[in-house]
Amino acid sequence: MKPLKYLAEIFALSFLGLFCNAFAASPKNRFDKDQVEKLLWEVSVDIADKGNYEKVIRLNQELIEKCEKAKYTDGVVKGYCNLGNIFARMGKHKESFLLLKFAEKESKKLNSKELEASIDAEQGNNYSLLGLYTQAQEKFRRSILISKDLPKGVKRNKLLVYSYSSVIYIYEMQKKMDSAFYYSKIAFDEVRNSYTSNSLAYYYIYYKKDFKSAEYYLKMADQLQKKAGDFSKFDEYSLQRTWGEWYEQKKLYDSARIYYLRSLTLAKTIRLPVTVRDTYWLLHRISDSLLDKESSNHYLHEYARLYDSISKAQKPESEFPIQQYIQDKEQEYKHKEDQLFITILLIVLFSGIVLWILIKVYQSKQKSLAEIIKENEEKIKQKEKEALELKSRINEGFEEVIELAKKNSPEFITRFIEVYPEFYRALLKIYPDINPETLKFCALLRLNFSTKEIAEYNFITPRAIQLRKNRVRKKLNISSAEDIYTWMNNLE
Repeated sequence: MKPLKYLAEIFALSFLGLFCNAFAASPKNRFDKDQVEKLLWEVSVDIADKGNYEKVIRLNQELIEKCEKAKYTDGVVKGYCNLGNIFARMGKHKESFLLLKFAEKESKKLNSKELEASIDAEQGNNYSLLGLYTQAQEKFRRSILISKDLPKGVKRNKLLVYSYSSVIYIYEMQKKMDSAFYYSKIAFDEVRNSYTSNSLAYYYIYYKKDFKSAEYYLKMADQLQKKAGDFSKFDEYSLQRTWGEWYEQKKLYDSARIYYLRSLTLAKTIRLPVTVRDTYWLLHRISDSLLDKESSNHYLHEYARLYDSISKAQKPESEFPIQQYIQDKEQEYKHKEDQLFITILLIVLFSGIVLWILIKVYQSKQKSLAEIIKENEEKIKQKEKEALELKSRINEGFEEVIELAKKNSPEFITRFIEVYPEFYRALLKIYPDINPETLKFCALLRLNFSTKEIAEYNFITPRAIQLRKNRVRKKLNISSAEDIYTWMNNLE
């Protein structure tokens, strides 16, 4: 009986094993890498562009979990990138930066240039939405540089169009229309699709005032959109809006209003507040041209309401990325210091070897010690000359920093740190937990701005500035007998 019992057990176990393998291999449970990639790189973007943020968040959470189980780290990283993009669109920049920081950390385990470019682009998008254009340009240009080396295909095209269009937008915001037009042409040459053709048409309208060429590229965008079939709602919004602007510049105001109303509907669908705000302004403008005062006032009211709402949301959100950028720069400076130490060590070793060779040559050829000393002095002078040239190049940034301070620009503090890194590090040693506002105030004192000037540029009273000076003195232990400006200038 026992042999029969064992045979029955073996048969049962074999059957169970076959059943489990069949279940694991079933289409529902099998991990399909190609399908996951399509969902991460294409489907997620399409859903986001249609404004269905909740759906795309759920999808990427499921994909991240699925990729983690399959130990597919590339998918995990891209999933976090997509979530970072959605949170940025929703105005939740702190959460977005944290997700992208995690994606960056995980990506270091890989050697994926496409993911590196994707992370840079999403970080740049956050900076751009917050008006921190210098940091944004840095990220987008790095993403473009990496993306250009990727194999031709959907991923490369999406990354290039995303980064190029963002760079173009930033140049437009900075009123650098020649640069915006230049990059529009480059983007069109790299990737010919509805969006790049439409972007080129836009700059033919406003920068070149060439309406015939603008119409040509708008019609091309229409054809490319129809050919693609699965174009995004954002691409459709952009094209409708540019047609409206073309008709407005041609003074065909009724046609322009029709296209602006279409673009407003699409802007509300994709749920990007900035696009809705800007379209309200265009409708206000066109209503004025049509002498429709009631509509003009309505759209102006909606524009102002959204403008205030977006500005109010951006102010607290911008604090975190600035701190994050400062931390990244600190790490970068530390890395540079480490590299400098290694370089100096290698120079010392190399100099030692050179000196030893010189001594050997001296011994063999009776070369005088005076000649060797003279040669070394010349080398030291050359090094000193190079150091002075480097210092001179750093001082060239002084005028730019002064202008940014006068404009109360959000880019002022990051540029100041780049130009005066020694002052920044020395200040951190004394006051490690200094907040961005106090750091900005100390920077203004370091640049010798008077109480009156600081009050004027920051829109506060001279009395408030004097009180802040007293608080800074207390925090930094500056004697009341010592001039605060002298103290700041001696801090290196």
